[in-house]
Formats: sequence, C-alpha cells, structure tokens
Amino acid sequence: MSGKSARTGRMDNQSWTSDGTWVNIGGDRNWRNNNPGNLEDGDFAKSHGAIGSDGRFAIFPDYKTGKEALLSLLMTETYKALTFVEAIERFAPSIENDVPAYVAFIAREAKISPHTALSNMTEEHLAALAAAIERFEGVRKGVSYDLSDPSVAENVAQIQQIFKT
Repeated sequence: MSGKSARTGRMDNQSWTSDGTWVNIGGDRNWRNNNPGNLEDGDFAKSHGAIGSDGRFAIFPDYKTGKEALLSLLMTETYKALTFVEAIERFAPSIENDVPAYVAFIAREAKISPHTALSNMTEEHLAALAAAIERFEGVRKGVSYDLSDPSVAENVAQIQQIFKT
C-alpha cells in the first residue's frame, strides 16, 4: 500500500476523487475510484491496496491495483465455489441491480455460460469476466490530472490543498 489516503468531493458540479498527488474528475464512479468492479470498502479491499472510500466503494491508488483486486475477489474460495450466475447474484444483489440483465450482459460480453463454475474458468475466462463486469459497472472516463504539474488549473490544484490541512 502506498501510505496515501484518498478523498472525494464535488467541484463545479463534478465529482472528484484524489489522493493529493492525482485527481480524477467526472466520469463514472468506478473510473474515478480506480475501482473497475465497484468493490465495496472493507477488509478485502484494504488488504488488496485500497487507500480510501467514497463512503461505500473502495478507492485504489491506480487502475492496475483496482483491477487486480477485482480478479483476486473472483478467485477467492467463496467465489470459486459459485457458478458465474451465483457469483453475479452475490456481487451485484437484486436489491440494487437488475441481475438478469447483468448476467445476460456479462454472458454475452465474456462469452461465458452463466452456469459455468468459477473454479472451472481459466485465467482468460476470469479476465474476460472481470472486463465485462467493468463495462457493466461503467466505462465513462472523466479527466485525470497530475497535481504536481505546474500547468494544472488553479481550481484543480486547490484539491491538493485539502490534503495539506
């Protein structure tokens, strides 16, 4: 873990996420949080590199760490014991999601039968599953800024000041 912590906020009617050295503004929540699967904050996310929370979902220091956390979740004993449809029902419960639409999208995008056990999936299948989850969760990108760049707009640079207080 980087030792950094992340925060979220709003500026000019745009949501942002930052660790004080970078800021992601706009886009989908999973993109802003470097969390392609929208993994909830908690012990699992923290043990896989999360540096904060937006109040519900984990924030990772970079996309790679967030993607690795999603893949790690799919490879846990809990998930490996499930079929793909059972995994989606657990990951994206029906109280918040249209599970049949989620399953149909993932099956079509990843070309995986919903009744395939995760334990029988190859690394390529799991990677395709994770990529499809990311697309379903949201792929709209916003704008990223490196806050050490002196040409960053003043209003964006003000986010860095939040971390100095």
